Amino acid sequence: MARQRACSALCAPVAIAGGLPEAVTAFQQRHADVAVSIHDGLFDDLLKGLDTPAMDAVIGVLDARAHQPQLAHHVLFDDRVLISMES
Repeated sequence: MARQRACSALCAPVAIAGGLPEAVTAFQQRHADVAVSIHDGLFDDLLKGLDTPAMDAVIGVLDARAHQPQLAHHVLFDDRVLISMES
């Protein structure tokens, strides 16, 4: 029996609404031997999770806290910010 690899991602709530389920499904179809686990939380806590061997990635809206020399960044999707208001 083949050994299953694991991948853990910490996700900000916005990532879960921004296509994460579809991305995980596509990843698992290509990498059936990798177990994926998703954890949500506050951005600071998510970044701290990368310092542990249990977490592999943070998925969410990046801000200045994420721009650290030891971290790599990959754009998953572009988003537009809109405002709605009464006229």
